[in-house]
Amino acid sequence: MERSEGRFEIVYFMEGDTITRIRVIDLKNIEIHYDKTTFQIDRKLRSDPTKVPAIKAKAVIRAIGRTGIDGVEILSMTDQFMMSVKSMSDYFEISRLKRIK
Repeated sequence: MERSEGRFEIVYFMEGDTITRIRVIDLKNIEIHYDKTTFQIDRKLRSDPTKVPAIKAKAVIRAIGRTGIDGVEILSMTDQFMMSVKSMSDYFEISRLKRIK
C-alpha cells in the first residue's frame, strides 16, 4: 500500500436513496472533472440514520456504486467523515475525506 497526501476535493449530491458524485477537483493540477457516478444507499443496514436511535449508536450512511465497466465503490458517510473503498480490476483504493458542511 502507498499513502498519499490529499489532492482532490470531491462534491456529492444526495437525494432520497441516491448519492451522485458531481465534481472532482484536482487541487494539484487545478482541474475540474465533472462526474455523474451514482451510488445507491443501502437502507437495510442497522446503522442507517433512518433506523438508528440517536442516543444508542452512531448513524452511518453506506452506498454502493459502479464506477466503470470493472469498478465498484462503497461510500461510508458519518456527520464528520466520508470513506470510500474503490476496486477496479487489480487496483484497490481506500480514501478518507473530511466532510465540509
